[in-house]
Amino acid sequence: MVEALLSQRNLQPKELGSAKILCKDMIEYIPLCVKCFNDHPTFAPQAVQTVNREFMINLEVKRAIKEYERIMDETFLKCKAGFETVELRQRHDSGFIMIKKEITERMKDKNICYEVIEKIMEDLKSVSKKYQEKNALLVENEKKRVNLIKEKRQHEEQIARKNAETEAKLEAQKREHQLQQERNRQEEAKRAAEAAARFEKEKT
Repeated sequence: MVEALLSQRNLQPKELGSAKILCKDMIEYIPLCVKCFNDHPTFAPQAVQTVNREFMINLEVKRAIKEYERIMDETFLKCKAGFETVELRQRHDSGFIMIKKEITERMKDKNICYEVIEKIMEDLKSVSKKYQEKNALLVENEKKRVNLIKEKRQHEEQIARKNAETEAKLEAQKREHQLQQERNRQEEAKRAAEAAARFEKEKT
C-alpha cells in the first residue's frame, strides 16, 4: 500500500480549487482533514469544505508572499545603494500587481479570490516593512560612502593645495635667493671696478 501511494505514478501535483498542491503541502493538509473528521464524527462534509477553503487561502497567500519576497530580493540585488521612497513604493506596487494579476486570472471563485487578495495585502504590511528597513539601511550606508569619498577628495585637495602653496613659497624663496646672489655679485663687481680705478689713478 505504501509503495503504491509513494510510487512516481501517484506522486503528482493535486488541485484544490484553483490551488495546486504539492507533496510538501500535503504534510500540512492531511492533519487538518484528520482533525476535521475527529472534531465532526457525525457529519464532516461541510467542515471539510471549510478546511479546504481555509487551507487553499492560506496556501495561496503563503505562495504569494514567497513570490513577493523573490521579486523584492532580485530588485535589491540590482541596486546596492537603495531607492528613493517613491521608487521603492513603485517597486512594491509593481510586485503586488504582478502577483494579483496571476491570482485573479487563475482563480475561478471570485469570493475566494477577493479574500486571498485581501489577506495578501494585510500580510504584505509586515513583509514590506522588512524591505523598507533594508532600504533605509542601504540608503544610509550609501550616504556614508558618498560622504567618505567627499571627505577623502576634500582632504586630498587640501593636501594638494598646501603642497602647491609650499612649492610656490619655496620657488619664491629660491628666486629671491638668486636675486640676492646677483645683487651681491654686482656689488662685488662694482667694488672691484672702483678699487681698480683708484689703483690706476694712484699710479698716475
